[in-house]
Amino acid sequence: MRIEEQRSTIRILSTLRNGIVIGDKKFDFLAFSSSQLRDNSVWMFASTANRNADVIREVDGYGGYKGVVAVDPSSPWKLSLRQSMLKYDSENTKLDVLAWSKYQPCFINRQIITLLSTLGVEDHVFEKKQREAVAQLDTILVDPLRAEEALDLMSPGENTNILKEMLRCGYQPDGEPFLSMMLQTFRASKLLDLRVKSRIFVPNARQMMGCLDETGSLEYGQVFVQFSGAGL
Repeated sequence: MRIEEQRSTIRILSTLRNGIVIGDKKFDFLAFSSSQLRDNSVWMFASTANRNADVIREVDGYGGYKGVVAVDPSSPWKLSLRQSMLKYDSENTKLDVLAWSKYQPCFINRQIITLLSTLGVEDHVFEKKQREAVAQLDTILVDPLRAEEALDLMSPGENTNILKEMLRCGYQPDGEPFLSMMLQTFRASKLLDLRVKSRIFVPNARQMMGCLDETGSLEYGQVFVQFSGAGL
């Protein structure tokens, strides 16, 4: 290992073990997700009088288990978990639901583009999708119907509800200052993702939450897919 790599390793380990001080607060390592590892980032937490990183980890996850569960009407058990879902030991028995199966917009990114390219998809296909995404983002600044459609498809949820409500009430994207500013910010954010991560919106696709076939109904290589429309 080169000297520069050793110094970087020591610096990173020191921060993870001892935390980092910013201003009058000391931030300790809390946790990380798989996506954060790809971006070289982690969660850090500034401890308070009655809560620190250890306390948060203790109550995160049902008994230290994390993962996707599905409703099984035929099961006699209230909750069944796999050993592979155990991330750490914890005495917490509170079940927290962070997300549920619902419409989620689909975006391809640089990794997926690379994978599809190796499978024979031509570059012009991605370039066309990129042009279509940019054109759609341009129209939201002047067309209320296209703006509402884009918000529904690209960013469903509470964050954009007020904007969609304003559009339904007849406010014009290029006439109402607050609405115009928020739509410009939305457009700028999506364009930044497009430029930095090659994050291209795919209209006729869905990002889905998956789970194992515990019933054994499916053959090898088979999947069961059920999806709903946007806004449902």
